[in-house]
Amino acid sequence: LWASRDNQHTGDYCHQALSLARSLEAPAAIAHSLNRLANWMMNCGQPQDALEYHQEALALFESLGDQAGIAATLDLLAMTSNQCGDARATVDYYRRAIPILRDLDDRQTLASSLTMLSNYTLDEAQVREAVELARESNWSSGEAFALTYLGSLLAYRGDYGAGLAATQSGLALAEEIDHRLW
Repeated sequence: LWASRDNQHTGDYCHQALSLARSLEAPAAIAHSLNRLANWMMNCGQPQDALEYHQEALALFESLGDQAGIAATLDLLAMTSNQCGDARATVDYYRRAIPILRDLDDRQTLASSLTMLSNYTLDEAQVREAVELARESNWSSGEAFALTYLGSLLAYRGDYGAGLAATQSGLALAEEIDHRLW
């Protein structure tokens, strides 16, 4: 909530958290703090710098064998690489994250990753799986997100009627839950 109100304070808190984690020499806390700081940096228009922090976090999580941390960081690296315009890295990071997310049964992050990956691979099965995962998880905003991507993919392929229907379903769901972004 605070982050949505004052981005400068959010950055200050992220820097403080990282500094504190480093002073405690707590690798997991350092890695989580690096990811939060990097995500803040990406949202502030510094995606190249954010990549370095995410890479450092990934190395820490890998050294700890923390699969959840690895998967979350790979997902963040994919999003950040997307902002940097590096489609190859984006796809590679999603492809590395997805099997781990499956193993962890992290359905929401898996649904989000499959949706985003389908935007690059144009694999309809990926985005359809994302819709189903979101539904099974009762994650309405994720379902609306995946449906809109499904609609775009279908329309891109020339199936305009099905594409429009999927997009309208996503919009209707977003309006039902008052999710203004979708």
